[in-house]
Amino acid sequence: MHGRVYTDPDIFEEALDKIFYRGWVYVGHASEIPQPGDFQVTTIGRHSVIMVRDDDGQVQLLMNRCSHRAYRPSPH
Repeated sequence: MHGRVYTDPDIFEEALDKIFYRGWVYVGHASEIPQPGDFQVTTIGRHSVIMVRDDDGQVQLLMNRCSHRAYRPSPH
């Protein structure tokens, strides 16, 4: 495979669109958040997401942003 595949920004954008934003993407395993209130923060492409176990014990995935301003918190 040509090295450009790993460095070309256009190829990266195309991969984000065709792979990461169109189908199922592994973000974590339920065992990583065993108790209600436990959470993990990760990314799907450039989008920050939160995997959390809710009060009923169900695993939920949330976009990591403020809903009224679409603000994404700083990772620092």
